Amino acid sequence: DSDVLLAFVNEHSQGTDPSSSLAEATEEQQDELEAMRAIFMEDVLNCKLSPPSLLIAIKDTGAGTDVAMSVELPAGYPGTELPIVRVLGLPRDLAAACQAAVLVEAEGNSGTAMLFQLVNFVREWLQANPAGGCVPGGGAACEGKLPAGSEELTGDVMSITAYLALEE
Repeated sequence: DSDVLLAFVNEHSQGTDPSSSLAEATEEQQDELEAMRAIFMEDVLNCKLSPPSLLIAIKDTGAGTDVAMSVELPAGYPGTELPIVRVLGLPRDLAAACQAAVLVEAEGNSGTAMLFQLVNFVREWLQANPAGGCVPGGGAACEGKLPAGSEELTGDVMSITAYLALEE
């Protein structure tokens, strides 16, 4: 549930700077953010119009951990710019691999509203990724499933609560 997700993120937080190039949401961005709130309801942890951004819990991933996706919409989205996507709650290597895959997916949808597609893409990517449920120190079930070097990443996870604190 959302409270557990927020607690997890708070416990494993690491800050990032929000983009300063974001402005007020355009009408098209507002419509897409409102649609996301209507579709995902309680999974939407935060939604802002200035700057336009969304923080959504990604459920049913099989990842064995709470995962969320933050999205910031630059002024040119969806026409000429891609959304800025961060995957939260995963070890750094897994989050980077997921974000790289999301970028390829976003580039393939350039020029169109794509937030719904990206949320589903992240869920499906995590379901298909055999290391999705494994974190450093995860025990015998995770042996051989983590990317090389990830055993050194204990606690290297961006928390949702920390991300929300940056937004305030």
